[in-house]
Amino acid sequence: MVLITDEANESGDSVGEALESLAVEPPATLRAHGMYPDDALACDGGTSEALVPTLVEATGGLGELVCTWDFVPFFEGLVEHQEGLARAVSLPDRPLSWSIEVRVDGVATEAWSLSETDVVLLDRAPGSGSVVEVDYLAATACGG
Repeated sequence: MVLITDEANESGDSVGEALESLAVEPPATLRAHGMYPDDALACDGGTSEALVPTLVEATGGLGELVCTWDFVPFFEGLVEHQEGLARAVSLPDRPLSWSIEVRVDGVATEAWSLSETDVVLLDRAPGSGSVVEVDYLAATACGG
């Protein structure tokens, strides 16, 4: 998700409320990237609430001040960040780590790790159009 604003947050929502309304839990299932005004100097001369930069930080996204008007580095960073996201596979259930099997385009691989938030992270991003499959036993299946 990319958020771009040059105005103060007037929603009254906290970061938690914003994430809840999106039905996600950071950082495994969402990356919010944003361009926003400096908290002290919104582009219109007012002040800005910290919702967008805090949401960006909470989800591990990229952030940039919108008032700098130099957008090229931000968008170049988005391209690089998207490639990195292709390495991550969020698992819907807590896995039994010993049971995880990962395949890229049907070929088994050991080049991955498991994060504390139950995300399988491939050591390298697979090629464009590749299919990543993760099979595992859920901890709940074994009473865990």
